[in-house]
Amino acid sequence: MTPSFRPRAASLLGLMVGALAGSRAVAAQQTHDVYYFLGQAAIADSAKDYAALGRAAEGAWSLAPVHPAMLFALARALVLAGQPERAMTTLARLAALGDGRDIEADTLIQRLAGRPGYGALVASLAANRRPVIGSAAAFVVPDTNFLPEGLAYDSLDGSFYIGSLATHSVARRGRDGSWERVAGPGDGLLRVVGLKVDGPRRRLWFATWEPGFDTAQSSGRRVVHTRLFEYDLDSHRLLRSLAPADTTSDHLLNDLAITPAGDLFITDTYQGTVYRLGRGGARLEPLTRPDPRFSDANGIALSEDGRRLYVAFLQGVAKVDQSTGQVSLLPGPPSVTSAGIDGLYYSKGSLIAVQTVRTLERVVRFDLDPGGRRIVRARVLEARHPLMHRPTTGALIGDTLYYIPDSQYDRLGFDGTVRSGPVVRPTSVLRLPVWP
Repeated sequence: MTPSFRPRAASLLGLMVGALAGSRAVAAQQTHDVYYFLGQAAIADSAKDYAALGRAAEGAWSLAPVHPAMLFALARALVLAGQPERAMTTLARLAALGDGRDIEADTLIQRLAGRPGYGALVASLAANRRPVIGSAAAFVVPDTNFLPEGLAYDSLDGSFYIGSLATHSVARRGRDGSWERVAGPGDGLLRVVGLKVDGPRRRLWFATWEPGFDTAQSSGRRVVHTRLFEYDLDSHRLLRSLAPADTTSDHLLNDLAITPAGDLFITDTYQGTVYRLGRGGARLEPLTRPDPRFSDANGIALSEDGRRLYVAFLQGVAKVDQSTGQVSLLPGPPSVTSAGIDGLYYSKGSLIAVQTVRTLERVVRFDLDPGGRRIVRARVLEARHPLMHRPTTGALIGDTLYYIPDSQYDRLGFDGTVRSGPVVRPTSVLRLPVWP
């Protein structure tokens, strides 16, 4: 995860670019990916060219057809284009996916009020807002300005390792509840995102990133810096850091998965790709290549035997062939969306996911078919918990997911400044059973 591509300020129709583009340089996109269409939509919206807006919205939706923000933006564009029936159909699709936004609060959608089926649509979306609570409190991070994004678990001593976006550090919480910092900005850490413990080899791996300022020496261009760190859990020292070989493009090493043999797979969010680092290797080798059909590679998970590799993209969860790097989205029932996932974990033939779309913040178990190529059903394990505010990632320990429901990362500015609101409280970690 990273807040740089999360929902930010409203732009296109109060939603579209803000919902997905965040602080990314949309104009810099040269291929027709989601962000290209978002940029075109923003231009059309400013010019009040609603025909062009509709075409751009259709283009973005065609690449991410089950992403709630895309569906809602398309519905709004259809209203402006004078296609109310298609707008209603699109909103019905949104409700079927479990989205819970309040469409009655949207002045543009209000134009549909009074049409047949509008009341039922509002009721369906309202029903989706009912809480599903299955977790219990595990512990809290006492520093209200820590802003954690991810955590990892060391089964040898029962300790958790937690990374901070704001303080550029990794902290250890002992089994007895004690806290200590194990690495910080003096060690070269940037904003800490994904963490994983490699128990057999006694290693902690974690990815960091930081927006750069004017590093490309071109107007409006900011190259993102990123580093992957290897930490020895026994000697308590950092061993090394690695970065992508290409230093002229935006990169954001985000989440990682470790095979039983000790090889690593790491997502690069800004490139929408996956790297492989062989055990003992010295170079991040690209496994996949940038593809406009797949944006914002984020959470990543391996089956227990290490043979199946799954990656969460903006569009949904995909299976990645480890030999060829081929990426294929997992199909599923029409009522299921795997879009907008941050934390992703494999358990007993299913995927456990922390879904972070603002109107679809929840923890879901996606049950797969025997070949692991299709989602056959989805079960919501937790949704609209009172503590949920920007949920991120966690650590799967047996049949229990320990996850961060209220990272509060929206308090962190692009320049690194920590703001006081909208929520200021110690960040909680919840424990949630993922199986009955």
